Amino acid sequence: MENKIKENNTKLNKEMDKIYKSLENEKNSKNDEKINFLSKISFEKKNGKTKTGSKKLDVVTKEFIPGILTEIYGSSNTGKTQIAFQIAVNTAKIGKNIIFIDTTGNFRPERIADMAIAQNLEQDSIMEKIFVIKCLSIEHQINIINIINNFLKTKKIDLIVIDEISRNFLQGDERSGIILKSLLNLHLHKLSHMAYDLDIPILVINTTRTKINKEHKIETTTLNSIINRIIHFKIHLKNINDERYAENEYGNKCIFKITKEGIKD
Repeated sequence: MENKIKENNTKLNKEMDKIYKSLENEKNSKNDEKINFLSKISFEKKNGKTKTGSKKLDVVTKEFIPGILTEIYGSSNTGKTQIAFQIAVNTAKIGKNIIFIDTTGNFRPERIADMAIAQNLEQDSIMEKIFVIKCLSIEHQINIINIINNFLKTKKIDLIVIDEISRNFLQGDERSGIILKSLLNLHLHKLSHMAYDLDIPILVINTTRTKINKEHKIETTTLNSIINRIIHFKIHLKNINDERYAENEYGNKCIFKITKEGIKD
């Protein structure tokens, strides 16, 4: 049994080394300059056009600014995936295409149907615009950029959602963990380049975990140190006494509701 585990770890390490080297070879200095430029831009006065269904929440999300990575983060049952579903429906209803990358296996067509029916929309026509990619392994997630680029040869994309961004990067021993963090770093850079080049919003979802430090509870995002360096705009969700709160890094905040029909004020 121990020999089998060692054999599997060796295979994982070799595979991670191979992926890491291939991604390192693809790094582009011009793209790095773009990211450095983007990181200096203030988004306080910018807005997108992707609605959530809640006017108050739209102020907090800034309607998902095109050209950048937006992160929605929070603990379980705060509404992260529900917002992702809602903006997918609202983007599809105006005839635009969405790629929804599901790394958790939690994509629910029936929930999309509820939100579509609530707006008197044809379920099938909405689902035709939402292209779901199940992405349950790190190899598949790393290759997602190539999959999207192939998709772009025949269709225009107006929104990309990744639910969740860090799920596939939480595995392996200490050595493979270091490699996985490097892979996540490069993966996020590639997504950032894509948002910039296509001038579309890319939403990534992340889950927080609570740590207790000297009697204080500290809520941190998964792989926080990696993600914070690249994400351009962050929105924090909380569930306090069954009320959902959203707040962005500029101090805009609101309470929103999740109903059967979707997101509401």
